[in-house]
Amino acid sequence: MEPETADLSDLLEGLIAKPVKDELAAHLEEVEHCFERQRKRFAAQIIEVQDLTTTEAKRLRSKLDEVATGLGQLSAQVAEAVEADRNRATQHSEVLKDQFAAVLNSIATLAGEQQALREELRLAQETAAAQQVAQMEQENSARRRQTRNLALLAPSAGLVGAGAIELLHLFT
Repeated sequence: MEPETADLSDLLEGLIAKPVKDELAAHLEEVEHCFERQRKRFAAQIIEVQDLTTTEAKRLRSKLDEVATGLGQLSAQVAEAVEADRNRATQHSEVLKDQFAAVLNSIATLAGEQQALREELRLAQETAAAQQVAQMEQENSARRRQTRNLALLAPSAGLVGAGAIELLHLFT
């Protein structure tokens, strides 16, 4: 290049490029400051969000621990209540079994007593029937004797005998 062109180029560069360069450098510096402020603000917001997240996580963890403790206690209480109910049900079942066995024994005893009473009743009926038959036989025997005695007295008594025969017919 020629020295004049080089001077002209230097002059133009000094007139145009230097102010543009300075203007661009100032603008670039301003943009860098703006970016730096934004970066610091974002970094502060990130730290704040991290702190909030950590605090919230700790709070939630604490609540979760409280819930777990409460559930553990409730579970233990429920288990105790279930065990107590199971024991009461078992005791009640045993009492009912004993009562049922007692009822069955009473039924068996009553059935035995009823059978004995039936047997006594049957024997009493048989005895009464036998006594009745014996009494009837005695009455029949007494009538026959009376009839025979009257029959023996009748021929000797004459009219008395005829009346006795009439009486005899009335009684027999």
